[in-house]
Amino acid sequence: AGFTTGCTTDGGNKAESEPAVQAVVFVEGEDYQVLDAPLVSADSPVIEFFYYGCKACYSLVPAVAEWRNKTGNQVSLVPVHSKTKLMISARLFHTFAEMKLLSKMYEVGYEIFQTKESSLTGKERIDDYLLKNDINKKQFWSIWRSDAVNKRMSVSLALTQKAKVTMTPSFVVQGRYLVQTQTIDSVENLLDLLSFLSKKDV
Repeated sequence: AGFTTGCTTDGGNKAESEPAVQAVVFVEGEDYQVLDAPLVSADSPVIEFFYYGCKACYSLVPAVAEWRNKTGNQVSLVPVHSKTKLMISARLFHTFAEMKLLSKMYEVGYEIFQTKESSLTGKERIDDYLLKNDINKKQFWSIWRSDAVNKRMSVSLALTQKAKVTMTPSFVVQGRYLVQTQTIDSVENLLDLLSFLSKKDV
């Protein structure tokens, strides 16, 4: 994933005599890139490109939710995949979305891919989590194979390719500014950068 979140520090109490922390200056070409062609189909000011197997993506969930609530910026989620790789993660997300279950099951997707509570794998592992969360398995697997989910897969593939995303988590702000987090050294700086770009002129 490109960075760790453990380096974030707590603000704590500061002595009055301590000098003010200098504001971070974000530089195009270093901290973010400008896409050659904007994502005109972007539904929200910020798009997060993620993968359910990405530990940094999972750890960012509460911080991004808090930032969204604080700033009022909507964040769309796009699962990263190619035509042959990371397909299960993307299809899982899109099936939950098509069933209108994301508010309940979005984070469960991370649990399915990352927790070690179950030794089950593949379809049996997904079925186990569906059962635990009272999701109708027959309906789930029917929608999994549906044209609606296939269409969603086509859209997320096109967005991933057009944004030239090569790692997760990555963000696109205002359909134009790409943030790939390997250059960001803390969650605080990432959120500050997203705020900066959300106010930047296109």
